[in-house]
Amino acid sequence: MALLGFVLLLGSTLFGEPAVPSFQIQSNNSELEHNLEKSAASSYRQIIQYFPGLQIGSLITIRIIDSDREFQGSLGGTAPDWGVGIAIPRQTLIIMKSPDLYDYPQKFEEVLTHEMAHLLLHYRLDHSPIPRWFDEGFAQFVSERWSFTKGVTLTTAVWSGKIPSLNDLESLNQFDRIKANLAYTISFSAFSYLFQKIGTDGFAILLNNIASTGDFHRGFQLTTGVTIETFNQYWLSSLKNKYNWSYIINDPRLVYFLFLILLIAAMISKMIRRKKILKQWEEEEKGYFDPHFPQQ
Repeated sequence: MALLGFVLLLGSTLFGEPAVPSFQIQSNNSELEHNLEKSAASSYRQIIQYFPGLQIGSLITIRIIDSDREFQGSLGGTAPDWGVGIAIPRQTLIIMKSPDLYDYPQKFEEVLTHEMAHLLLHYRLDHSPIPRWFDEGFAQFVSERWSFTKGVTLTTAVWSGKIPSLNDLESLNQFDRIKANLAYTISFSAFSYLFQKIGTDGFAILLNNIASTGDFHRGFQLTTGVTIETFNQYWLSSLKNKYNWSYIINDPRLVYFLFLILLIAAMISKMIRRKKILKQWEEEEKGYFDPHFPQQ
């Protein structure tokens, strides 16, 4: 493992790429362990661009486990039943359920990048406390793309008036799967809105301010000029303006979806009519050849 880390570090230095730390992969599947070394390095490079100059001075351990009991024990029994991965930044440790035994809601590599993002973000901030929406929002921002489905989720929440506040997301681990999915989508949306407003340079300044003050709220206000409460109002207003039924109606994919529905409906209708005609013909033939039918 140490040799692998040295080779990656040397190659990164020579070719100008971000230096990749050493990874210790713990898994009962040797093939998965081998693939994880490459995936972990790829995830690291994908994330580190948001933290210029950051160097991880310790080994990053990625542990693949085969039981729910061990997974729960990693968080003192507080891990949600829908979770498949967790990051423990102070230990530079990522724990993931084995993809051989558990169904993942998304690609395994995306979950790995998501958890790696948690670890590096906290490391960059010197482990200063941060709100859950910011933590989860960043992890999703760097690990996956915004999708039409997420937009529909927000549209439904806006229409029903069931948009949780950013503060409510602190208890995310206690949410059921459906509520958790909305919470993750909310976090993704809020972080994306923030990043769009402050940009890459502003994000770097924000991280510096949070790390130097050790206070997220203070660092946030120093950078943006507004409080979290005001930001929340701006973001909610933007959310309601964008994610209404026009979001779905104006999406070109809806046209194809409706066309597909109409096509399927037409095919079903045609099959039903054909079945009725065949049945009618059978009844008529039965009348002609029924032995009890009067013969001439």
